Amino acid sequence: MKDRRWIGILTIWVGIIAGTLLIGTLLEGQGFPSPHLFAALLVGIIVAFTPFNRFSNIIPSGVFTVAQAITGVLLGTYFNPSSIASLENAWPIVLIVTGATLVLSVITGLVFARVTNTDLATSTLGMIAGGSAGVIATSDDGISKILKEPK
Repeated sequence: MKDRRWIGILTIWVGIIAGTLLIGTLLEGQGFPSPHLFAALLVGIIVAFTPFNRFSNIIPSGVFTVAQAITGVLLGTYFNPSSIASLENAWPIVLIVTGATLVLSVITGLVFARVTNTDLATSTLGMIAGGSAGVIATSDDGISKILKEPK
């Protein structure tokens, strides 16, 4: 019985990957920015609303760790030293706007955590620009252990 379950899980993941690649390629042909990122998001939403969702939540911790490492490297590649040089005399304005955005985001996160059933870390990171990547990156490596397998 366990063998059949793993075959089902493997089949679902092959479908998820194939669907993501297909949709990403179609979006790429239409000139979408980051087509495979949006394709993965779309496939994830589709899976979340289907019965297949119960199989997709079982992610081995090694796979999750590799995904975090790849995400970190990809985010690091966006750094462009020439962008820093182009700021020249605008540093004070950039620092003020960045600081104000950060402070307002944190305050909003604190308020959100207080008035909803969301924990402080998730609320705060969720309100900061780009914070959703932080939520994902800091999520528990052992998530597959937390999620219950269907009986």
